[in-house]
Amino acid sequence: MIYELKTANLGIYDDKTAFTQYIIIVVIAIVPDHDRACQVLLKILANVNISLLLTKNVKYIVSNVIMDVMKTTGEILRESREKKGLLLRQVAALLDIDTAILSKVERGARKATKEQIIRLAGILDLKKDYLLIQYLSEKIAYELADEDVAAKTLKAAEKRVKYLKSKK
Repeated sequence: MIYELKTANLGIYDDKTAFTQYIIIVVIAIVPDHDRACQVLLKILANVNISLLLTKNVKYIVSNVIMDVMKTTGEILRESREKKGLLLRQVAALLDIDTAILSKVERGARKATKEQIIRLAGILDLKKDYLLIQYLSEKIAYELADEDVAAKTLKAAEKRVKYLKSKK
């Protein structure tokens, strides 16, 4: 099942790092046991000829990705803003929104728009795809969190997205 998933998505990733991150997230989501997740991850990466210099440290890589996945979009935005030494009001002004709104986004009390996320990626020097994936996956996760058929829904949605893209 995982092998099919990663080969199906290989074509949309030009950047091996982004693809590797995607695979790690997928493996972690599907394989709850972290030791088993590490074994599966190594197998997948070997099958797609992605050599990790840190293959001996896969547990460390998986742990870091888990930490990243567990962060909210708001937490990532706040950390990035603070690392750049920017004040909340400075970033809010660049986005042309009220400081209180940006504060709520960072605290998770309000959701940013997709356009704001794209602009924030530029302002905070974050990879646009990384931040969009974080933002969209968070939206989906919150929507499906209490559903018994969440995993099946995600599989169906992936098929639907592929179908819709093929129609363009």
